[in-house]
Amino acid sequence: MPANLGFATVVRHLSGEARRLVLNLPPNEQTTGRALEELRAEYSDMQTSLDPLADFYERFQRPGESACSYAIALEATLRSVEEAQYEGQPFIDRDCKLTRQFMRGLSDEEVYHRLAPMKPRLLSFRELQA
Repeated sequence: MPANLGFATVVRHLSGEARRLVLNLPPNEQTTGRALEELRAEYSDMQTSLDPLADFYERFQRPGESACSYAIALEATLRSVEEAQYEGQPFIDRDCKLTRQFMRGLSDEEVYHRLAPMKPRLLSFRELQA
């Protein structure tokens, strides 16, 4: 695909702020690769870190994120740590880590107050999600 056609295709599939972001690139930088770089920089929630386990402990529920989505993301973050640092072997205290961090990072007060009386530290992460 010719470079100018690739850029035009990217622009055609965008709208709103994302489209304006790409169209505001200087003419000499209007390439498919540069457009995708700019979009990743602006909209990607992936953060590169030297310590993936620290990313797990720094993960909190984001505004607008449901408790269920937060739980899924938290578990995925821990799984990526296990794969990167422990050859895919789960932590011995995996369930405990997930449960504690879930409760620690939960910002949905309604869910927190519903779970807190159940002594979440004594529950498995699966029981907590249910």
